[in-house]
Amino acid sequence: MIEIKNITIYTKKDSRALIQDFNLSIQREGKFAIIGEEGNGKSTLLELIYDEHLISDYCTYEGKIIRKYLFIRISFSGTNGEEKQMTIIDFFKENNWNKGLLKAMDDFGIESLVSEKKIGFLSGGERFKYRFLQLLALDPDVLLLEEPTNDLDIQTMEWLEVFIQKTTT
Repeated sequence: MIEIKNITIYTKKDSRALIQDFNLSIQREGKFAIIGEEGNGKSTLLELIYDEHLISDYCTYEGKIIRKYLFIRISFSGTNGEEKQMTIIDFFKENNWNKGLLKAMDDFGIESLVSEKKIGFLSGGERFKYRFLQLLALDPDVLLLEEPTNDLDIQTMEWLEVFIQKTTT
């Protein structure tokens, strides 16, 4: 579905290579994890895979990202400042109600997505749950999750682990 060929990412600030000659093939229903120390370009790589324009302010890159698909939706789990100001009801305006979303809502103990609470005032774990529900509502073909276990309680981490394990490989 996605092939990454000889990607090298440079910082604009000092032309330092964050990632060099990186290759990866992501096939339908495949799973992979990127593990490394802070500041080594993991988040930047995910942003590049998601949308090249997201890194254009602070990085350049060489190489190719080939997307071999039609109508794919890729979801990135980072929460931007604009989202933090949104209410939960606004966050879910364009819902695609599906079994995965409804099951996750039940698992998380969330009965309704109709709320005037702002995303920015929720705890990190609560934000994860709503952001993950939003990703499921989009019914994506690919999920790119950046540090998905940050701010999660043990129960939610265990849920995420089971969710990832159950996705077909």
